[in-house]
Amino acid sequence: MAFKNSFSIFVNKYNLIFKSIIYFAIVYLAISSIAISLLSPMFKRVREEIKQTQIVETIKDATTQFLKGDPEYETTLQKLNIDWQKVKESFNDTNLVLAVVVLVLFYLLICFFTYLSYYTSADIINEYMQNYAKYGFLSNLISNLGKSSLYSLLFLAISIPFTALMIFGGYYLFIGLSKLLSFLVAIPILLIFLMLVSALHNTLLCCWLPAMTKEKLGIIKAINQAFTTVKPVFWSTFGLFTMINFLAVVWTYLCVVSTFGAGFIIAIPSVIIFKRVAEHVVYYNIKGYNYYVDKDRVVQGSID
Repeated sequence: MAFKNSFSIFVNKYNLIFKSIIYFAIVYLAISSIAISLLSPMFKRVREEIKQTQIVETIKDATTQFLKGDPEYETTLQKLNIDWQKVKESFNDTNLVLAVVVLVLFYLLICFFTYLSYYTSADIINEYMQNYAKYGFLSNLISNLGKSSLYSLLFLAISIPFTALMIFGGYYLFIGLSKLLSFLVAIPILLIFLMLVSALHNTLLCCWLPAMTKEKLGIIKAINQAFTTVKPVFWSTFGLFTMINFLAVVWTYLCVVSTFGAGFIIAIPSVIIFKRVAEHVVYYNIKGYNYYVDKDRVVQGSID
């Protein structure tokens, strides 16, 4: 029932996806432009070596030959190794420490501005569910900028350990499974691991934003209440977000493949918005609040 109601609200608030796309496009283009202008001179020698060795084309050939079982795969792999050594040597002319610091800073900046939109989207969704009210994205973002910024910073600080777990845990799991079993078996297991860790993260924090938007609680008080609120329905909520993550992977894959990569700009914002809707549906159900699913239907929240 939670998934069904979430989907109904998501469909009725589809315009929020396009507003998010515009927001992300502006933010990412601005940050990327600055990052490229700073990093480009650092990697001039690396770019020249990549172009000269044609390592990108070699990687494509190796991948194609591997999938087809072409016996020339071993020869291409040897060439790839030689080309990589040349590219690796070109990094000696680059201040890698400074480059890594810049990359990390810009990654954190992108995450901050991404999470900045979470409260805005959540507040719009909450007003829709509570009063069937409609608010503008930009006006809401500006009016709640202070609260959104604090939420974004705290959410980023909490998310870093989960991100580290996903990266390092996923890496060692993949390497270990590749050695014990095979490359093709390791990939689906890795995806399952990533979906489960992400679902745990979603579940533990799912009542945080609703407590802020619905109850108007402060950021710290809301997150303290969030953990106790979701506890009685932890496993069902974990199952809900696991299913959402699985469908998100399928949806993203279909969008990317069917549009030759362009669909990525639709897939990610739609997943983000759907999760904000699901969080509020879970919260309203736990608290037993009434909420609008569409303009003609109001349902009674229930955890049954």
